[in-house]
Amino acid sequence: MENQYLTTEQVATMLHATKRNVGLWRRKNMIKSIRCSNGYLFKSEWVNEFVDRFAGMSITNEEKCDLAIALLKRKQS
Repeated sequence: MENQYLTTEQVATMLHATKRNVGLWRRKNMIKSIRCSNGYLFKSEWVNEFVDRFAGMSITNEEKCDLAIALLKRKQS
């Protein structure tokens, strides 16, 4: 996929997730985004980085996101 911009809904569809989860991941800085007049946009490259970084982790709610972030930080140390 070329480096194109995707909407929250497109990212959710692509990842078989909800728009609410995509918003959670964005607020937790787990996935990069840019703010635009109608919401947020995500480069396909950023979505791929997110998938690679959090592959195999359960990140369906805020608590699980916090645990995944802590685990990644611990691995980097």
